[in-house]
Amino acid sequence: MTQIWNHRRRLERTLQRIGEGTLTLGFIGGSITDARPRHNWPEPVIAWFSEVFPQVTLKVENAAIGATGSDLAVFRAERDLIDRGADLVFVEYAVNDYGEPQEKRGRTREGLIRQLLAGEGRDVVLTYTYMQEMYEAMMNGEVPDSIAELEQLGVHYGLGSIWMGRYALDEVQKGRMRWQEWLPDGLHPTQRGSLSYAHSVIKFLERELVERQAEPARDEPGAELRAEPETESGYGSGSDLRAKPEFELGTQPESESGLNYGSDNGLNNGSTPGSSTWNRPDPLNPNNWERVEHVPFENMKWQGPWVIRRWVNLEWIDRVLETAAVGAKLSFEFEGRGLALGFDFGKASSEFKYRLDGGEWKISSRDRPSWVGDEGWFRLLVIADDLTEGPHEIEIEVIHGSAESCTGTDFRLAFAGVIK
Repeated sequence: MTQIWNHRRRLERTLQRIGEGTLTLGFIGGSITDARPRHNWPEPVIAWFSEVFPQVTLKVENAAIGATGSDLAVFRAERDLIDRGADLVFVEYAVNDYGEPQEKRGRTREGLIRQLLAGEGRDVVLTYTYMQEMYEAMMNGEVPDSIAELEQLGVHYGLGSIWMGRYALDEVQKGRMRWQEWLPDGLHPTQRGSLSYAHSVIKFLERELVERQAEPARDEPGAELRAEPETESGYGSGSDLRAKPEFELGTQPESESGLNYGSDNGLNNGSTPGSSTWNRPDPLNPNNWERVEHVPFENMKWQGPWVIRRWVNLEWIDRVLETAAVGAKLSFEFEGRGLALGFDFGKASSEFKYRLDGGEWKISSRDRPSWVGDEGWFRLLVIADDLTEGPHEIEIEVIHGSAESCTGTDFRLAFAGVIK
């Protein structure tokens, strides 16, 4: 069996908040984690916290949005998780980042993790769900690249991780769950599949927040790494096994329990993420997207009928800069090495032509899948991520798209995000 649970640094901030009587859970990811269906895996996990810690006032900030990736998340984390006081954040992007280039998703994922760990920090747990493109690798006992790359970050930053997709696939292979009960549409679990994902998370939390507290901290002198054989309830009765080493990218060591206690990457300095004395390691990718900022609408210039409007259609967007006029123009200056634009997007959205620093004009061409409506998709378009660090200017002109699926000219800019 490949590793499902990877226990690294303790969830110190979570334990502290439980002791204080108030805990805020945070979730960020795609549609598999999105709160709106009300049957996804965070729901049983939230219920477990309420059951096991009834004395704690539990707050939930589920910032997951379907059809979005970690690139959009770096521009949302401060507003939707950090400023709302999330103490424990579950990150789920193995699936939604799958189709992105390796270099890009490496930059965005590490940027998100570094944002969450900055300052006073918080506990972060990586969770890996499933898509059919992972099937062949998993059936061959390998780790899909999208997951292996996240594990690299988990090891580097000492973050625990849970391979929920592996846990669910094991249930199918053991005959506990039918495939169609797990993934009725091939990707999105409903009640039974989401419960399987939740069970894997709950077992991780039982170990971290209940059983592991009876053991000495890993950074205390004489502390040992221990893994217990799995029982029906998830963990064993006390027989100790020496922990297996971290799995190599693409392979994992076999483990009777599916548990792994991995390297802290030399971070055993007596402190943990979420404590004031913990220092983040240097980034694996120096071009990560940790440092981002927004360009205020008030700093932009435009020609034509534009309006800054409070946005009531999507709770994730405070305001939009809006026009529906073909030929309307927009420009603004920014300082950094990259630029990304966030939109309320759909079939009725416009396209636009743009140029940077007076260069060649380019035309946006965004797909409009059958499932998308006229609006309502919080969508990111990366304009550039490899500019020379410094001042730049972008010019934009609204046009009607040439694709048949483009049915309107709504230009609804949620933000202009600068990558530093």
